[in-house]
Amino acid sequence: MTGVKVTDKDGNVKNYGSKNGVLLATGGFARSPELLAQYSPGSKNAAAISGLGTTGDGIRMAQEYGADVADVAYVKPTYGFTLNPKHIDDKSSVLYSGALIVNNGGKRFIRENDSYKTIGEVALAQNKAQSFLVFDEQIRLNSLNNDPREKKFMAEKGKTNYGFVGNTIEEVAQKAGIDPKVLRKTVDEYNATAVIWKLYKPVHCFSVRSSMKLNGEIRPQHVPHLKSCR
Repeated sequence: MTGVKVTDKDGNVKNYGSKNGVLLATGGFARSPELLAQYSPGSKNAAAISGLGTTGDGIRMAQEYGADVADVAYVKPTYGFTLNPKHIDDKSSVLYSGALIVNNGGKRFIRENDSYKTIGEVALAQNKAQSFLVFDEQIRLNSLNNDPREKKFMAEKGKTNYGFVGNTIEEVAQKAGIDPKVLRKTVDEYNATAVIWKLYKPVHCFSVRSSMKLNGEIRPQHVPHLKSCR
């Protein structure tokens, strides 16, 4: 029989048996490079914002006695955080409102309405684990309307401490270190697709007024592909 032995506050030893095993909740391992490499290699470049004690010590100790882990396939990074996040609120949800995701080569590498876990893992696999969220003034306003917490990132038109601002796609691309021609082509091709889909009028699509450089864990959500465009 499987079970656990415990000692209460009075020093009394008690045994608790279980027919189907014992589930141990020992905390996570987001701050353990070794366990991440073993169970979630796609997260190795992700910034950890979990508690300082999430180093997986309890998991290691339990495994010495024959325990094992479950559902580790679901341990993946999330998309949307700033470069050096310290808190759960250090992330933008502008993707919810229609931002376009590109790598530092200026190209899209995934569908923006994919799972945030999938996007996070694929984003970290890009060159230098770096990606950008590109959006225009209309999307900025939509994002502020959808989530007041976005004020931290884009409260005023043309101002942000978390990215790059310009009056054209080329200007923003140059500031971000992206090839302007490549980003222009990426945006134009996307907008052409948006017209074909006819889901949204692409009038405001990417006249880029603001863009945010994000890296590491990035957090989007299941939304229509570029809400303001498609």
